[in-house]
Amino acid sequence: METDLEAIIKDRRLHLGPGDVKAYMLMILLAIEACHANWILHRDMKPNNLLIGADGTLKLADFGLARIFGSPERTFTHQVFARWYRAPELLFGSKSYGGGVDMWAIGCVLGELMTRVPLFEGNSDIDQLGKIFAALGTPTDAQWPGMRLLPDFVDFVATAPPPMRARFPGASEDALALLGGLLSYDPNRRLTATQALAHPYFSSQPAATAPHALPRPPRPQAGGPPGRGGVAAGAGPGGGAALGAAAARGGAAGPPDSSAPPAAGAASPGTLRALAQARRSFPPLHAGGEAAPPAGSLTAPRHGNGHGATAMAQQRSSDVSMRGTPQSELPEVPAPMSLGNSGQPGTGATFLSTGGGPLERPAPNTHDLQYLRKRKLELDAAFDDFEEDETPVPAGEDALPMHALGEAEATPMPEEEAWQGVVA
Repeated sequence: METDLEAIIKDRRLHLGPGDVKAYMLMILLAIEACHANWILHRDMKPNNLLIGADGTLKLADFGLARIFGSPERTFTHQVFARWYRAPELLFGSKSYGGGVDMWAIGCVLGELMTRVPLFEGNSDIDQLGKIFAALGTPTDAQWPGMRLLPDFVDFVATAPPPMRARFPGASEDALALLGGLLSYDPNRRLTATQALAHPYFSSQPAATAPHALPRPPRPQAGGPPGRGGVAAGAGPGGGAALGAAAARGGAAGPPDSSAPPAAGAASPGTLRALAQARRSFPPLHAGGEAAPPAGSLTAPRHGNGHGATAMAQQRSSDVSMRGTPQSELPEVPAPMSLGNSGQPGTGATFLSTGGGPLERPAPNTHDLQYLRKRKLELDAAFDDFEEDETPVPAGEDALPMHALGEAEATPMPEEEAWQGVVA
C-alpha cells in the first residue's frame, strides 16, 4: 500500500474537499459493513489502519484486535481501540457491546477528515470522557438509558451541547447529520454501517470523488531516499544532519555550523574529527554484503544474535591495557559475522537466530580478523592524538567511552551501550 489515511490527513499540502471526504467515508463504511455482515468486530478503527493503495482505494487493515460477535452471553475487554477513537460505553467499562463501537470510531474519523485534527484528544479515560462531553454535551438518562449501570460510570457535571456548526463551519447539513448519528451516545441508537450508507449524505452533491482522483502525498523522487516527496525520513527542522546520515545518502556531509551551540550529550568536535579520520579508510565487513559503519556515525551496528556487542565489550576491556602492542601480538577477537543464503559467512545477509535459540556462530575468516586488527590500530592511534588534552581515565573504569565523547561528568552508562557509542 502506498500510504494511509493518517498521513493524508496530516499532510497540509493536500486539500481535502467535501467530495474527497465523502469518498473516503464511503469506502470505510463499505469495509466495515462487510465485517459486521460476517459478525466481525474490528475494534481498532483509526486513520493509520486505513491504508491507501496506488489506485486510491482504501483498505481496512490490522485485524489484531478483531473478534467474532453476536452471542448475547459473550463478553469482551473494554481496553480496545486507541483512546481517541474509543466509544463512551468502553470508557465506562462496558464488556458487552456490538458493532456500535466500530461506528463511533468511524464518526471520529469523519470529524477528523473535516477538521484535519483528532476530534477528541484525551490524556486518560476520564479526560477523554470530559473532551467528548464538552463537545457533545453531557448525556442524560433519556439520551442513554442504562448509562448509570455501566461498571465504571462516573457522574459528570451537566454541560449543554454546543452547536456542531461552530466546530464544523464548512460542513454541509447532511454531513453534520451523519456525524451526529455516528456519535450517538446510546449504542442502540447509533447508526449501523448499512444505515449510514443509506444516509442522504451520500446521495447529495458534491458526489464522491473517484478513488484514482483522490489527493495523495507525492511519491519519492527517482533515486531519492525513502519518504514522501524524496524527503529523508527523520530530518530535523534545523537541518543538522549527522555525518552517518550523509554517508547513508551517498553524499558528503557539509561542515557543521560553528555558531550553533552543541546539542546536549553531543560529541566534541575534536572527538568527531578523530573518529572520522580513524574510520575514513575502513573496508566493508564483507566484500559482497554489509558495509562497515559510515564515517562519523555514532550508532553501533546491531546484529541479531548479540555476539557483536560481546565482541565489542571484549575489545573495549583490552583497549586500555594493550595500547602500543605490536600488531602481531594482538589477540584474535571474533568479529560479528554474517550468514548468507548459502549458509557460509561473508555473503551479506544478517546472521539471525531462528526457532527461539541462538545459532552457532561460524568461525571468523581472514578478512574479518584483518578488519578487526585494522580497526583497533586506527582507533588507538586516533585516541592517542587527542588523549593528552583530556582528563585521563584509570584503566578498567566504565567512564572511558564518556571521556572519549567529551562527557566526563555524565552518568556512566552500561558497558556494552557506552562502548557502542564510541566504536560504532
